[in-house]
Amino acid sequence: FKVILKSNNLFPNVYYTLGNTYKAKGEIKLAIENYKTAISLKSDHADAHWNLSLTLLLAGDYENGWKEYKWRWKLVDAAKAQAKPLSLLWNGEGLNQLEKLLIVSEQGIGDTFQFIRYAIYLKNKGIQISICAQPNLHGIIKTSGIDLNPLSPKEANQEKKIPWTPLLNLPQYLKVNKFNPLINQSYLSTNINLIQKWGVILSREKKPIIGIHWQGNPNIEKTRLKGRSLNIKYFQQISNSNKIKLLSLQKDFGSDQLKKCNFQNKFVNCQEKINETWDFLETAAIIMNCQLIITSDSCIAHLSGALGMKTWLLLSNRPDWRWGIRGEQSFWYPSMRIFRQKEEGSWKEVMNEVKNELKKLNYQ
Repeated sequence: FKVILKSNNLFPNVYYTLGNTYKAKGEIKLAIENYKTAISLKSDHADAHWNLSLTLLLAGDYENGWKEYKWRWKLVDAAKAQAKPLSLLWNGEGLNQLEKLLIVSEQGIGDTFQFIRYAIYLKNKGIQISICAQPNLHGIIKTSGIDLNPLSPKEANQEKKIPWTPLLNLPQYLKVNKFNPLINQSYLSTNINLIQKWGVILSREKKPIIGIHWQGNPNIEKTRLKGRSLNIKYFQQISNSNKIKLLSLQKDFGSDQLKKCNFQNKFVNCQEKINETWDFLETAAIIMNCQLIITSDSCIAHLSGALGMKTWLLLSNRPDWRWGIRGEQSFWYPSMRIFRQKEEGSWKEVMNEVKNELKKLNYQ
């Protein structure tokens, strides 16, 4: 019977689909079992390996999850690293003998914000680190003292001598898990002059300022992370208070919602100026001048957390692996609190909980 199953490509996909179904229902153990069965029938089933990885990580099994995470490169729609240097690909061995390392970012901006911490960890061990990251992150990487001369993808592609690694290989090599985050206190920073500049501008509001963000990249949500974003209308539940001012950190995707919402008068007077500010150093400085950040699962959540700012994360009932299945805290960011949906799409319930917590802070 097993021979028949292995000879029929249909059956691995059946178990893979079952795995997806169970994962969507929150039946994590059954999802893992079905992904493993699919792999036992077709050992190179990249999608099954990848989804097994994400599910293991979601369940907190980081040791086995990281091992499967390498299958991200085998996917049909695999995200590409910013560059592929000509030098030797470092496989994590000989860490104590490593003198230089080129780290190449991959996936989204939020991933870079979250995992750039391990460049700092390696640098603190005396390793000479060079970073190739998204160009619009070079400013904050330099200001944070991680790399004073980040490389462009073109420059990194020409590197022939320094060993390199994709950024998200580092958690596996460094044996990162929830009991061993290595670095989780604030590790990103911005320019003090920018902090002072926005401090002066925002001090005119005379009220506590809450920065909000509601929409991540919708292209990612077509295949993964469906339902992670919400509509700005849900923030109306907290906008009625005269004790606070809202500040939109939304750029590009979803920013049109701000123009259409019926509580625009609740936002800071300099909102238009903020809308025109795209540099992450400026955004970080603005965040540093807020009393609280309330955000969906997006790069702003990671930036705010990495800055050590008080951050409330609004999470769907089908969370990304990095936030785990349950709990209000995140070992990635001690300054973060998580507000989770209990049912799919129930953002109103989440915002009611947020409103109640704001009352405890005398913001409502």
